[in-house]
Order: sequence, then structure tokens, then C-alpha cells
Amino acid sequence: MFKYFINMLRGLVMFEYQLNMAETVGFAIVLLLLGRWIKRKVNFFERFFIPAPVIGGTLFSIILFNRTPNRKFYFYFQ
Repeated sequence: MFKYFINMLRGLVMFEYQLNMAETVGFAIVLLLLGRWIKRKVNFFERFFIPAPVIGGTLFSIILFNRTPNRKFYFYFQ
């Protein structure tokens, strides 16, 4: 805990959140709905039959990949 506090003061850790099982399911539902919305708005996904869960999961993967070099936020799933 003390190490986390020191890193937070240095600006290394901006956001850290641990999701429990219910929050993880809720987060997955939000990503699914976001994927459906993006699929309706972008004709490319409709034309090539890309499923909405793939779109939402890919979006989340890109977000997690981009946070790795700068360590701006962390997610922990149970």
C-alpha cells in the first residue's frame, strides 16, 4: 500500500480499479452495447458481418494496449 502511495505521488499511477464479478459482467455488457452501436454507425462492420462482441472486445484490447507504455490506469478483474 505504501509503495502504491509513493507511486501515486510521483504520478506513475493515475487510476487503479479492481472489478468484482458483478462489475465485470456489467462492464462486458457495456462493451457489447458499445460494439452494437459502433456496428450500426460504421458500414464496414455491417458489410463484412463483424460481430458486435468482437468490436467491443477489440476496442477494450486497444485501450488496454495503449495504457501499457505510460501506465496511466490499471484494471484488475476477479
